[in-house]
Amino acid sequence: MPESVEYLILQSGLVPPTELQKILASVSDYVEAKDFESWEQFFTL
Repeated sequence: MPESVEYLILQSGLVPPTELQKILASVSDYVEAKDFESWEQFFTL
């Protein structure tokens, strides 16, 4: 989530760029969230 603290830390450059940048750019390609009504539910349950 772009508004999350974790996302901001990962985007800040503190974590060396790797495959992570690709994953962060398209999270929905890497997770199965069809059972949840929102991304917020997915990441908090």
